[in-house]
Amino acid sequence: MSGVAWAGCGREWGVLVTADTRRVPLWLWPGGLGAAAAACAAIVTVSGGPVRFAAGLVLALCLPGSLGVLVLRRDTGRDGVFVAALVVPLSIAATAAVGLLVAAAGWSFRPAVVGWLLAAVCLALGVAAASTGPRAARPEPRAARASRYWRYWWAALPALALTVVLVLQLGAATRQRTPDSYYTEFAIQPSGSVLVHSRERATTRFRYEVRVGGTVRQSAGFSLRPGERREFPLRLGPDERADVRLYRADGDEPYRRLTP
Repeated sequence: MSGVAWAGCGREWGVLVTADTRRVPLWLWPGGLGAAAAACAAIVTVSGGPVRFAAGLVLALCLPGSLGVLVLRRDTGRDGVFVAALVVPLSIAATAAVGLLVAAAGWSFRPAVVGWLLAAVCLALGVAAASTGPRAARPEPRAARASRYWRYWWAALPALALTVVLVLQLGAATRQRTPDSYYTEFAIQPSGSVLVHSRERATTRFRYEVRVGGTVRQSAGFSLRPGERREFPLRLGPDERADVRLYRADGDEPYRRLTP
């Protein structure tokens, strides 16, 4: 029999199946993905380097979404575009949920903890997918077939939106600098003046002081935007030694100090 067969010829769970699907247990594909998730979690736990990275990538970005699509298949049927559009977004959602759980519980973000929690999510989805079964086959109206292509585009929107967000986040991450890379240059120029050149992240308020013999001889408060600079003349007698200080407006200790 090459076509579709009913219960007498192969009814399983009260749904319409084909001759091919009758030969394969309905739990095999969800069970295989669940076993793959457990294997990836074990690899993440005991290994490191590129092997851990590859197993973690599959566990976080592929397996949860694949099993989630299997759970939804009873209502959506076999739809390749639907699967391609939702596997990664559903996987990201599951991984984010596991991360929130780890943070809320106060657990450490160790690969073993996150990996086995993701594996548990995959196993739960596998059980749900195996118990749900495929969708019963039914005639499809011509209007529904005509609108299928529009549904394909709608299914692709979540993946497109997440891709745009990911690109923006990667762009922001490449522009992000470490806190140590933000500073203010405080130096004596060849002309003898004192240079204050801001390389801070935002506009910063400073206080400039010149002390001679413990007495404040010169003081000035000013603000600099990132990239701005200001010079102060330094006039000292032949036997005078100055203590030149730069303070942040919110600090009592010198931020920079010179003793020319």
